[in-house]
Amino acid sequence: MHLFDFIRLLYRNTILLATIPFALALTIFILTRNQPKEYHSNALIYTGFGSGYNIESGSDAKIDYRSVNATYDNLMEIIKSRLTLEEVGLRLLARNIMQDSPNITLGEPGYEALAEVFPIDKRKEILVPGDEEKTFQNLKQHYENGNPLVENLIKGKSSYSTDKLESIEFRRVKSSDMIEISFTTYDPGLCKSTLDIFLMVFDERYRMIKEAETENVVAFFEKELEIAKHQLNQSEDELTAFRLKSRVINYNEETKALAIKKQNAIEDYSVQVMNMKATEAALKELEKKLEIREGILANNLQMVQYKEELSEATSELAKLKAAGIPDSLLVEKQVALETLREKLLTSMSSSISRSSSKEGISGLYLVNQWIDEIINLNREKVTVKASKQRLQDIDQQYDNFTPMGSTIDRMERQISVYEREFLEVLHGLNQAKLKQQNIRISSNLEILDKPSYPYEPEPSKRMIIVALGIVIGIFGVLSFLIAAELLDGSLRHPERARKFTGLEVAGAIPMLTPDFKNKYGNLDDQVNGILASKIKLNKYSVNKNDASVIVGISTQRDEGKVYVFEKIFEKMIQSGESVCLVTPHRGTDPTDLEEHQYSYRIDEQFVSNHELIDVYKKQYHYILLVIPEWVSGKIPVTLIEQAQLILWTVRADKVWSTAHKNMLEDLQKITSTKPQLIINGIKPYYLDQIVAEVPAKRSLVAKWVRKILKFELGQSDLDKLFKS
Repeated sequence: MHLFDFIRLLYRNTILLATIPFALALTIFILTRNQPKEYHSNALIYTGFGSGYNIESGSDAKIDYRSVNATYDNLMEIIKSRLTLEEVGLRLLARNIMQDSPNITLGEPGYEALAEVFPIDKRKEILVPGDEEKTFQNLKQHYENGNPLVENLIKGKSSYSTDKLESIEFRRVKSSDMIEISFTTYDPGLCKSTLDIFLMVFDERYRMIKEAETENVVAFFEKELEIAKHQLNQSEDELTAFRLKSRVINYNEETKALAIKKQNAIEDYSVQVMNMKATEAALKELEKKLEIREGILANNLQMVQYKEELSEATSELAKLKAAGIPDSLLVEKQVALETLREKLLTSMSSSISRSSSKEGISGLYLVNQWIDEIINLNREKVTVKASKQRLQDIDQQYDNFTPMGSTIDRMERQISVYEREFLEVLHGLNQAKLKQQNIRISSNLEILDKPSYPYEPEPSKRMIIVALGIVIGIFGVLSFLIAAELLDGSLRHPERARKFTGLEVAGAIPMLTPDFKNKYGNLDDQVNGILASKIKLNKYSVNKNDASVIVGISTQRDEGKVYVFEKIFEKMIQSGESVCLVTPHRGTDPTDLEEHQYSYRIDEQFVSNHELIDVYKKQYHYILLVIPEWVSGKIPVTLIEQAQLILWTVRADKVWSTAHKNMLEDLQKITSTKPQLIINGIKPYYLDQIVAEVPAKRSLVAKWVRKILKFELGQSDLDKLFKS
């Protein structure tokens, strides 16, 4: 569609473009005359998701914008969630039903609206005077149990419904950590209360959800820590019990001490054995020196008894000392030993006091030495025996310590494994608690601007809506007109007819209206003259000398082909051409052909007598032959074959259908002459494609606008424009 065609389309539908938007605006103006006032309040929340500081923040910490955006998306979904809106609605309803009169929390409009949907007498079983929380819990229970009154308030269209609360607007302020939440409603108190409760519920739900993210993790680590701790304590208790049973405190140190102890015991045993051997040798030597008196000792029973008692006392005292008994407790034993020694010495002194050894040593001295050696020998025997027993005990300890080492190592390895597991779980628990604490800190949303009480209503949008209605009306009409223009499949004007049919357009006949002459003057005469001129030019371009047969056809009856040919005939007669017109007239009285050169003949007679065409060719230069409509089946094929020009009359309001295409194909089988179209009933303003400019009465402004839109301004027009 060209710009000129578009402007012309608007011009033709000026009334429609004016009336419909005006009617729509007037309707909106009337419908919005009682539009309620609206009050608006908002709040500003600081989240700190991107730039906030928390436990995990550091100097090198980088902002993960994807994570921040995901956090904001989660926050928005929590705000819009059904459970959040339901809790807000129930809490708001609980607060408002506790009022017995309008106040700053719920103004008069909201109080009256609530009284209509929730009468005071129906609040008794729910309302708990002075306790908003219990009232909310009662409402929640009634809602969950399907109370129709409460359920209708929350799920219906009231100010407490989720549908209404979904109108709470929220947006992130640019790319900052701020979120602006706003709400608009008809009651100022209800507006502020809604935002107050919404912020409270939203903050609690957000904190609960964020903390729940780590509670399960912390609970898992705490459970695993208890298990690991129990295993570690159990393994340590088993090791302790084993050490108690084995009487081992420090196996490694005790093993070293045992080895040193054994080495010392072996050395002591060796020394003690050597000392005992030396004492035995010394005793034998003394006894040799005293062998002259041996018979006396052997025959003296008293001395033998003293000797045996002395040996027993010495052995007993040595055993007691080896057992670690202090000397302070062995005084009596020492005294008894000394007493026996004195007795034995006294007994032997009477017999050998005057004797001496071969070396001249006093016998009494030898007896003293002999007694001392007996005492030493008995003592050393006991000591050697004790040392031997000590070595046996140490060997027994070695036998016990040998399997004990691997057992303790195995138990200590198990303890080490459980200890590492315990420490790992403890580390995980610490990390989870750190994360939990970090989430608790970061999930504290700070309200920077609390909702304010809206004292003044929002400016009315009535005129904006009216203006929007005008715009919608204009664009709606424009859309309809353009769609109708584009979807219209009729031939309508010559250019479309040429595009749709592929045939040349010979001419067009305007749609005649009662005021046609007043508007367009002789426009119909001009288009008829163009048709007559085209017929003449066609004759001279095909055959200058022979008569030209012009056949008029149509698909259906009443397409206007007879009328068209009559107008062509009249125009050619006026120009002095030799022409006759033959039409399928339904009457019986032919007109005088000689006088008027115009004949109305019955089509059956003319079709059956083809020789008449030869007669006419000799008499006239042009033969205008209108044949019956195509659907009648009375088509004179031989006449069509002789036609130099075929004019196909079609109506402008018809669509080029499959039937037309089939008819064209059949015509092309009969003759090589390609038909040309005559569009009948075309709207006059489309005839500018035929006559270049439709001679309509226009104002000076319209003429200039037309020239500008068609880019027809010449230098002379510009000169006139500037002069004027």
